[in-house]
Amino acid sequence: MKIYYTDEYLNEMNSNPFSIEGNYGKEWAQVIICDDITGQYSFNNTSGELFTLKINSDYNGWEYRLSDYIQYENYHYRNVIVKENEQFNLKDIVNRYHIHGFDENIVRETDPRWIVHSTTKKNLKAINSSGYLKSIRVLIDEGYDEIGIGLAPFGEPDDYEEHIMFEHLYGCSELVVNSRNIGKVCTDPNIRYNPGIRMYFDAHKIILDGFAVRDGAHIIKVKDKIRITDYIVYMYDETNVDLPKGIDFWTPSLFTDEANKSFLKVYGK
Repeated sequence: MKIYYTDEYLNEMNSNPFSIEGNYGKEWAQVIICDDITGQYSFNNTSGELFTLKINSDYNGWEYRLSDYIQYENYHYRNVIVKENEQFNLKDIVNRYHIHGFDENIVRETDPRWIVHSTTKKNLKAINSSGYLKSIRVLIDEGYDEIGIGLAPFGEPDDYEEHIMFEHLYGCSELVVNSRNIGKVCTDPNIRYNPGIRMYFDAHKIILDGFAVRDGAHIIKVKDKIRITDYIVYMYDETNVDLPKGIDFWTPSLFTDEANKSFLKVYGK
């Protein structure tokens, strides 16, 4: 594995101490373990010069995320800079967790049973027609008019477009659909929202069948395409989720919560 440890936080303003030219570019990535962010992870750069993932050590399973990120990045020929942490022996953790491959077909104790992928109503027609859920890259190659709404502002690597992204039940899937609706990245969970299609999948079956890829950020993603009828459990839109009394419009967070309530009431955790 191509891993470089440092005790300083690096960004595009610093020279790269591990390359001859002192540059970063697409061959480099960075990971930081911390407890000062909201949520399980965040991407921390805006220029695209050094793709940086922050992982929150307050959440169970962060060690897996660290190992998965390094393995995934190395698999795609990127060197990984790991910022040392005074609380943890990261070298030891990386060595111990390396036995768990980022694409292993074993259900971990931290893996959720259910995962979500949301899309627009327009895209659902194409999905039903082909029978497959497909990555942005596959859709573009097939001539479908589709633009990725992802992590490009944060230096998202090109290979991310080759995968279908899934989220845990309380993730940001509806923010992605809303971003597609308005034509730009929008991270406001409380903005007025016209819901698309929220699809629930059996994560354990995807893993056991060998389709799961873990990149350290997304809980699971799948390369290229997956037959939807083999793994989908149920789907929701605004026609089968009730808007709470006294509320006049949906927001991404409200639709997420209400759809989850309906799903879990039937299928459980």
